[in-house]
Amino acid sequence: MIHPKHSNKKLGELLLDEGAITQENLDDALHQQRKYPERLGSILTSLNRLNPLRLYQTLATQQSLPFVDLTEQPPDNRLSDYQELDYYLSHRCVPWRIVNGHMVIACCEVTHKLRHWATGFYHAQVEFVICTPRDLLSAIETLFGTQIEEDKRSRLLNATPHLSAKRTLYPRQAKSLAGLIVLVTACVLIAPITSMITLLLLMNGFYIATIGLKYLLYRQSRKHGLYPPDITAQDTNSLPPYTILIPLYHEADNILPLLAAMRALDYPKSLLDIKLVVEADDDATIAAIKAAQPEAYFEIIRVPYSQPRTKPKACNYALTFARGDFVTIYDAEDRPAPDQLRLAVETFRRAPDDVICLQARLNYYNWDENWLTRFFALEYALLFNTMLPGLQTLGIPIPLGGTSNHINLKRLREIGEWDPYNVTEDADLGIRLSMRGYRTQVLDSLTLEESPIRLGAWLKQRSRWIKGYMQTWLVYMRDPRQLYRRLGPRGFWGFQLFIGSPCLIFLISPFLWLICLLWMSGWVLSAAAPIWLLPLCLLVLLAGIVCHIMLALTTLPLWDNDKMRRYAYLFPLYWFWHSIASLRALWQLIHHPHFWDKTTHGLSKLKS
Repeated sequence: MIHPKHSNKKLGELLLDEGAITQENLDDALHQQRKYPERLGSILTSLNRLNPLRLYQTLATQQSLPFVDLTEQPPDNRLSDYQELDYYLSHRCVPWRIVNGHMVIACCEVTHKLRHWATGFYHAQVEFVICTPRDLLSAIETLFGTQIEEDKRSRLLNATPHLSAKRTLYPRQAKSLAGLIVLVTACVLIAPITSMITLLLLMNGFYIATIGLKYLLYRQSRKHGLYPPDITAQDTNSLPPYTILIPLYHEADNILPLLAAMRALDYPKSLLDIKLVVEADDDATIAAIKAAQPEAYFEIIRVPYSQPRTKPKACNYALTFARGDFVTIYDAEDRPAPDQLRLAVETFRRAPDDVICLQARLNYYNWDENWLTRFFALEYALLFNTMLPGLQTLGIPIPLGGTSNHINLKRLREIGEWDPYNVTEDADLGIRLSMRGYRTQVLDSLTLEESPIRLGAWLKQRSRWIKGYMQTWLVYMRDPRQLYRRLGPRGFWGFQLFIGSPCLIFLISPFLWLICLLWMSGWVLSAAAPIWLLPLCLLVLLAGIVCHIMLALTTLPLWDNDKMRRYAYLFPLYWFWHSIASLRALWQLIHHPHFWDKTTHGLSKLKS
């Protein structure tokens, strides 16, 4: 191999001599380097002051090593071993060619650790060539992408099959469900009036318990509140690298605003590791990303095709390449608060060791677009400003939202990452980390999303959410005794009332309302039922209506808009649509349990 002439000059001097940067560029980078002890090249490329290709060509010159373009001269696939993938990723290298009997390794930088590992592993003289990180990533995906995808898709299933939603019902659950259906049917046939009264009392019991929990969560959230940490004196020299996963599918029109939102994050760009996670056959989105020419801290991760085609499967695949200490997920339309990552880091530092996850608050920037977006915004305000803080205070497992959850990456890998077969993957993860003795806290930072503006799109989104809650409940109720031991009585019953009960209530509420209407009309039960039963049913329904109106009214200070008061009073009507979404979710759970009903973004006329 021909080695270029070695240079004793510093990297900045070489780049100046080559005309790759200006003195002003160098001064700016050196100034940032004093604030954040990062490599000069990483700072220059993250600031978009230097082309990454030029950087690594210059590094090759400085280290007296050849530079190779892996897209034109790809690695010999016979030299790589999938079992050594962790080493390739940690050392940012891959076996390239055998030249003159020597193993030649392509890498981004020759470090002492890399040289020690390579000489020890190959037991021979090893030589090195320099390549760019993007070329290296592409080469590794080409070599191992299919195997990585297969391993990630089956990891949780193989390690803990009872925690995977791939199978909807275990045989014991199916037998119990069949037995329950037979028992109820027999009771209705033998004693129809008594059975109907019993079912009504059970329905009312579920309703009262859920209403009571919501009121208790409201009281707890108001009593304790959220207090964000002060980051004004944050030690910026010790900020960790942070991975952001952004799963994208048919999102070509949203790439430019997405990149702008990520650039607005107040975090050292040289410490950001942003993965644009795209399906390998989504040519339009990949082309849009390339056309936007994002900075070096953005990387395209191409997920090989397989079923199920879900967000958690794509994120698990991308985690293979994550380099941060913490990881978070943002969706294509998300607009997180600029200081969110800094707040997350500071909160983790001050929290007990068992807190491994933070859930930021979510709401919608287009909340004032139409009646549907206003109702949806009220629901999210209640969930993230009231319900989740209340769950945290009571020590009940927090079902995570689909975005803006910040997680300790080491612990996430330890607990099996996301379940590729659960369509509400973060709610499932929130329960699983609680089962392992870890906790989630609510982060007082806001991420704005785009609300669906059409009822059809809303029904798709809510059906997927409710179907995922059904999956999650079925998964963890495979062994109720273990769930009770792991979560304790408060966590166990909180799980039943916050995850399981709402799905059931959404399904049975229309029947309860219908029975009350027919009863009041004198069509059913009028003679045989106890005189107190109808008033009880009506009282429970009225309590539910009053509770939801009261809770919705508590969110009004967030809006500073008189129009929202009207929607708060009408809020119980919005829950009627959840019953329709629940019926759709149940049908999908039976016929298409792992189908991901994608929400189309970029339709709102109101921009963030």
